[in-house]
Amino acid sequence: MNVYLVCWHAEYAVPHMSDILVVQPFSVCKYVDEVVIGAPYEVTQELIDHFKINVVAHGKTPIVLNEDGDDPFQVPKQLGIFQVIDSGSKMTSMTIIDRIIAQRLMYEERNRKKSEQQKLQDSLQAATEQQCNSTN
Repeated sequence: MNVYLVCWHAEYAVPHMSDILVVQPFSVCKYVDEVVIGAPYEVTQELIDHFKINVVAHGKTPIVLNEDGDDPFQVPKQLGIFQVIDSGSKMTSMTIIDRIIAQRLMYEERNRKKSEQQKLQDSLQAATEQQCNSTN
């Protein structure tokens, strides 16, 4: 059985990352034969026919509905070619994004505190200098 693996990245599927960052890991994977950039999010009959798709796979993460509120995998499910893949990993793109946001918030809070401490030290130093100058 010959297998030709095509991966695609819908334009708005990962809004926090550029196309290059999303596609690059797939493009260097030895199992991927072709990467389609800017593909539609919904898997249509036309897309299935064009690429001669036999299986449409998705991870166990929740499926985000398309702009119309419909399941973007409705057609492959109706055709019986949709498969859910369990990677065995708890790591998802949302987990990574949540970690990045949490680290950013911690970084901003730490810097805010440092800034406040510096302002307090500057005020104390100015008050001390003013007091020294007034006693001279």
